[in-house]
Amino acid sequence: LETLKDSVDEKAAQKYLLKATTRNLFAMKRETVFDPATDIKPYSGIRPFCNFLAKDIPFYAHPHLIRDEKVRIQLVGETKEEVPEQKPRKDDDDELL
Repeated sequence: LETLKDSVDEKAAQKYLLKATTRNLFAMKRETVFDPATDIKPYSGIRPFCNFLAKDIPFYAHPHLIRDEKVRIQLVGETKEEVPEQKPRKDDDDELL
C-alpha cells in the first residue's frame, strides 16, 4: 500500500488516497487507488488472506505493518495490540547434564 495525496481539490488537502498494487495469475500488474475513509468495507468471508474490501476488491494488509494508526483502524478495524515482553524462564529441561 502506498499513500497518495489528492491534489485535485484544495479543500481536500488533508485527504489521503491509498494505492494498492497487486499481481494476477499471469503476473500482470493491477493498481487500485481508493480512499480509506469511504471505499473500505470489512470482509467477512472464507478467504484466508483478506481482511478488507476496497472498491469491492479483496485485499489483505497485516495490521502490524501499517504504521499510521488511523489508517490501520480504517482498513482492518482494530488497534495495534501491545505484545507483552516474555522474560526467559529457566526450566529443568534447559540445563545440560
